Amino acid sequence: MVESLLVTLGSYQIGLFFTHLQTFNDVVVYDEYSNSIGNAHNRSMMIAPSNITIVSFKSGGYNAYTGFSATVLPY
Repeated sequence: MVESLLVTLGSYQIGLFFTHLQTFNDVVVYDEYSNSIGNAHNRSMMIAPSNITIVSFKSGGYNAYTGFSATVLPY
């Protein structure tokens, strides 16, 4: 499992814009207290409630899936 901690400076929230999603398992986004914000979907957008968020992904180990990409911006 891969977990990435995303942090922005100041009082901004974090905007996650998923542009490509082809995974066997869900990509899950958590707030700074490890509460689930939601599961990513292709062409979806999530706004974290603070300036800290965690993105968690577990590879299924299948070559047919190409993974995911997202743009992360202060919001």
